[in-house]
Amino acid sequence: MAVLASREFEVVAKDARGSAQVRVFMPERAPNGEWICRLQFQGFSQTDDQPHAYRGVDGWQALIHAMKVSPTIIAGTAEFAEGRLRFGGEMLDADNLGRTMQVGDPVPEVR
Repeated sequence: MAVLASREFEVVAKDARGSAQVRVFMPERAPNGEWICRLQFQGFSQTDDQPHAYRGVDGWQALIHAMKVSPTIIAGTAEFAEGRLRFGGEMLDADNLGRTMQVGDPVPEVR
């Protein structure tokens, strides 16, 4: 499985800092003809660190399904609920999690 993209978060505790990461793997065709895209959550206390598959009729749809579910999974972690999760120096909360993980954010022009 090849990693397509990843995002690293800072996990803040009283006297320590750690990290948690979300990895999105390249979509692959399953033996039954469906496409799957795996997500892996590492360093979160309530995830099992194993990749989980999200399905679609093609690689594009499988990838979109995986990307859309990632904020929901993060929002269900103790780190998020306790206000200990940061990205880009900003503490994540219900208002900015979707913006931080949103599919379809404006992309800067590359010249």
